[in-house]
Amino acid sequence: FDVELNIEPGLSFYIDDGEKNLWFGNESGVITTALVGSYDQVNGTLDMAHSRYHHHGVIDIESAFALSLTSDAPLNELTVLVKPFSIETLLNTYIPSDAHNELLNKLEKWKLSGLLGVDYRSDDEGVGLNVSLESIDIHKDYDEQLRINGLSGELRWSNRDEPLQSVLGWRSAMVQSVALGPAKFAIRSRNGLIEIDKITLPMLPRGELRIMDIRCEACLDPERDIRLAARLTPTPIHSIWRITGSDGAPVDGIVETEMPGIRYHQGTMELDGAMSINLFGGEIRLDQLVMEEPGGLVPRLSGDISISGINLEELTGTYDFGRITGRIDGYVNDFELVDWQPVRFDAALYSTPDDDLPKRISQRAIDNISEIGGASGALAGWYLSFFKEFRYAAIGISCRLEQDVCDMSGLDPQGDTFY
Repeated sequence: FDVELNIEPGLSFYIDDGEKNLWFGNESGVITTALVGSYDQVNGTLDMAHSRYHHHGVIDIESAFALSLTSDAPLNELTVLVKPFSIETLLNTYIPSDAHNELLNKLEKWKLSGLLGVDYRSDDEGVGLNVSLESIDIHKDYDEQLRINGLSGELRWSNRDEPLQSVLGWRSAMVQSVALGPAKFAIRSRNGLIEIDKITLPMLPRGELRIMDIRCEACLDPERDIRLAARLTPTPIHSIWRITGSDGAPVDGIVETEMPGIRYHQGTMELDGAMSINLFGGEIRLDQLVMEEPGGLVPRLSGDISISGINLEELTGTYDFGRITGRIDGYVNDFELVDWQPVRFDAALYSTPDDDLPKRISQRAIDNISEIGGASGALAGWYLSFFKEFRYAAIGISCRLEQDVCDMSGLDPQGDTFY
């Protein structure tokens, strides 16, 4: 058979699903559809040598396939070639404005533009996919959760034994209001595996996030397995804090960290081993870190944190709490955050044993600590107001949060209170 159909401008119709979200229209440009093939009724095979859907100025798709209707695996060969097209033009042409808005809401307000092309081929030897991108802009319009500008290059993937090389990069990007500079990275694919040696993301205005040894197995499968390691060079805390979606960081300063291994599988991201963060002259270690639905509306984060040798003068000097000198250790065990809000943890902070730094605390810091313990002003009588700072022997405070109740304690319990 050899069939060709031309649709002139002016024809349109809805597939009415109650909301008229599915729509086909041709307001401009001729649409040409063509089918060339043969059907073998005896063997039950359909050989589509060539098919084409060409909407002038919008999209051009060519395909070919071989189908065995009597086989358990009916599709023997498939080739689909989508010539580079404008994503924005395609959406505006095939989805009317009222339905377009409804669909965007369902897709959490994703906005796409730029040129996209696809070349897909499968046969007895395997599957190959080549995606070309030119000046792609991706914008998730929800508190600047995600924005990528100028994504260009190609992604070549195959489950065949032949290795493939490709390059992708973008002009600029933003994640949770954290600005990322331009990036470019080389990609290798072989036997269904995608590997990238390193991606360097400039964290504007200062710092770099270096992602190394990226491996993605079964990348086209919903059960895909992604593994990587990462290092964050010295970066302002407020840049990192924006990732949580909060307005401002509770403290200021510089942070750097090593992440030896991260795995993403079935919507869950896990940390392999411990992650070390150098901050305020000390170290914070995160262990057994697990994040569920990291890109979802209600992410969940759990794990353990240990704190060692934090310089209190550097810490308290970053915000209006009051001056404290010395060092502290501590922990936050079995913590869980839901939508970045704490729902459970067992935490304690206490003076570092055998600390050789001077231990001094200001009157303002005493007042603030007393308020945390529910004894506002208890240590701030009129006779103490003549002094701006005091020496101290040790600091300690703990809190166990469970079911919205924080059970607090200190160094030395005294009846119903503590110090």
